[in-house]
Amino acid sequence: SSILVAVVTASARLMGHVSIPGYTPIMIAIAFFGALNLFAMGVVGNYAWDTSLVRHVADVAALGSFGVTGFFVLSSYLLTSILVREVSAGRPRIWQRYFTRRALRIWPLYFGVLIVSVLGALAYGASVPAWGWLATFSYNWVSWRLPTASWLGHLWSVCAEEQLYLVIPVLSAVALRVRWKVLVIAIASAPALRWMVVGHSPYPAVWNYTTSHLDAFGLGMLLASLDAAGTERWARTRRWLGSSRLAALTAAALSSGL
Repeated sequence: SSILVAVVTASARLMGHVSIPGYTPIMIAIAFFGALNLFAMGVVGNYAWDTSLVRHVADVAALGSFGVTGFFVLSSYLLTSILVREVSAGRPRIWQRYFTRRALRIWPLYFGVLIVSVLGALAYGASVPAWGWLATFSYNWVSWRLPTASWLGHLWSVCAEEQLYLVIPVLSAVALRVRWKVLVIAIASAPALRWMVVGHSPYPAVWNYTTSHLDAFGLGMLLASLDAAGTERWARTRRWLGSSRLAALTAAALSSGL
């Protein structure tokens, strides 16, 4: 069952994000390796054969959880890019299309898994703990005290994304000079918010709370906003980031949790 859950989770992540218009080949590659990390975490991380090799592989596979952070950055970047472009062009029914697309790409699989799980549990005289929180996309706020079925625990990240999907269109509609200030504040406050959670609630609260990932979502939105502004200064900075080995090593260190 752990292997099946890992396959479904990784596949849903990959397809759900690559289906967003505007993905470039490098973004698809990043999404693929992010999904591969999640698969490795779900399969290898759940087994502990008594060999040193497998234990080392399991330790590396545990880093697959950071693939979720990568998806947060990618999705917020793409969605912000699309919305800012459509708002600037004055296209009609922007918000209707946005929310319809998000619902059609996430809800069928999400609620399908949840409904099958609840019905299957009832057939065996059992229940799915916290199913109401899952159904309202708020499970990530209570996951630390209300653990659900093992195959549904990964859905905390979908809940966090759904909550941020409500914020992205609001910020995309405001002026850039206001948006970037809000995003910088969100990015800067994320570490402090995580420390507050650590001192108040046990793990996995610090990992599952939406506020713990404001820097990932904020970074994606900030990069998309800067790209949309198209200033010469940002163009030079972007070229430097793309060619700098120091920037690449820093990004790798941050993404691996160092």
